[in-house]
Amino acid sequence: MSDFFNREQMWFGTEESMRWIETPQTGADVSPLGFGTSATSLNGGGYVRNSWDSHKVHNFSWGESASPSLASLIHAYRNGSYGRGLIYFHDPMYYQTNILPRRVADPSMAVNYEAAPLIRDLWPRATPTGANANNLPVQTAIYDVPPEYDGMVGMDEIYIPIPPGFTFNFGAVYSSANAAARIYYRTPSGKFTVAQTTLTATDLLPISIAGEPWVRIGIENTATSTTHAVSITAMMARLLPPGESPEPTTPWMGGEGHSGCQFQGNPTIVNYNGVNGGQVGIACTLVETGAWQ
Repeated sequence: MSDFFNREQMWFGTEESMRWIETPQTGADVSPLGFGTSATSLNGGGYVRNSWDSHKVHNFSWGESASPSLASLIHAYRNGSYGRGLIYFHDPMYYQTNILPRRVADPSMAVNYEAAPLIRDLWPRATPTGANANNLPVQTAIYDVPPEYDGMVGMDEIYIPIPPGFTFNFGAVYSSANAAARIYYRTPSGKFTVAQTTLTATDLLPISIAGEPWVRIGIENTATSTTHAVSITAMMARLLPPGESPEPTTPWMGGEGHSGCQFQGNPTIVNYNGVNGGQVGIACTLVETGAWQ
C-alpha cells in the first residue's frame, strides 16, 4: 500500500487560484450532514426519517503552531481576494477511494427527488442494476436527455481540480443506445466522450488524464430533435500522486468528495507567540453548497 495517508499539503482554492496549503490536523471532522428526525410512538414503537443525500461540513483546524502567512492566506480566500466562487480541495485521505461527490458517484441517489440531479430540474427514473461482481449500486438512474442539451451550457458540469503532477483516473458505468447522448469530460485541451463501461468490466477507471489543471464532467445530447436516454449506474474517480502505483481499479466505492464549498462565517485566528516568525492557531468551517446552488 502506498503512503497515501501522510500528505503534508492539500491542493486548495477557487477555480481562479489554487495552491498547496498545509494539510489540516489529523482528526478534522468532515462528516456529512442531512435532514434527520426520530421519535417514539404512543405504542412504544420508533421511527426514523433521514434524507438520503447530505452535504459535507469540513471543520478544519491547523492547531497552535500554524504560520501567520497561512492565516493571512485563509482569510484572503474567505474575503474573495482569489475569486468569489466556490472553494475546492482534495482530502489526501481519499485519493485512492473515490473523490467524486456521493450523488455523482451513485446517480441513483437522485431518484424520487432524493438528491440533486446531474441535470438541473431533470429527475431520473430507476431500473434495477444487473448482476455484477463490482459492488455497484443496486439501482441505475435513467436520464431522458432532451435534444440539444449540453451540460456546459446548462451549467451542470462537475468541476474537479487536478493537483500539479497528479494523474486523474476516471470511469463511468453507463450505457446509451444512441451515440448522440453521452457522458463527456472536458479539459483545457478539449471535449471528449467517456467510453461506456459495462457492469462486469474489470477496469472501472479506463480514462487517465495527466498534465491538465482541471476536468469537468457532464452529460449531453447532440441530437437536434430527439430525446435520448442515458442509463448511469456509477462513476468513480481517483487521484494518483507522482511516483506512486495505482490501486486496483475495482470494486466501485462510494464518493468521498464534494461539489464545492463556502466558508461558514470567518476563520478563527488565535495568536500564541512570536517564535520563528510567529505561531497562531487557525480554524475554519467549510460547508458544501455547490450541488444546491
